[in-house]
Amino acid sequence: MKKALFATTIIAIIFTACNQTGKTIQLNPNEEKTTVFESKPLIEGYLTIEKSLVIEDSKTAAEAAKTLVESLNSYDEKSHTAKQINVFRKIKTNAIKNAEQISVNADKIDLQRKHFKILSEDFYDYVKVEDLPAPIYKINCPMYKDGSFWLSKTKDIKNPYFGDKMLKCGDLQETIK
Repeated sequence: MKKALFATTIIAIIFTACNQTGKTIQLNPNEEKTTVFESKPLIEGYLTIEKSLVIEDSKTAAEAAKTLVESLNSYDEKSHTAKQINVFRKIKTNAIKNAEQISVNADKIDLQRKHFKILSEDFYDYVKVEDLPAPIYKINCPMYKDGSFWLSKTKDIKNPYFGDKMLKCGDLQETIK
């Protein structure tokens, strides 16, 4: 009887620790606007979308995506290397398309997350060749759409695909410097 009670208690503790629904996430997507990435408007725009999806603020994600589209359209090739320009040109059309979809779907966070997944794939290629003022972390989420990842400026896992439902779901895959 004691073993059954102990096992039930352990299972309840584990379930409670893993089940984070109902928890309010207190993050302000604009709180660290003056970051080391401020001089990199494409990266800053992506990171603002990521932060907004973490806290389930679809309206701020939409605004950040609109700004990201403007930054993608005004990319200054003169200040980049040939390799950076080539990668940028490869991702530009798709990145704009997905950022626009995030922007126009301010009331549909699930759709925003779907397009953020694809945007993350493009941005991964971009940050790999960009001169970064600080590390970017590639974080894997095995549960979203058969495996997805996102980029973050911190190692701290805050999942933009599930928000407060599975905030800590993910594992650090790579540090990009």
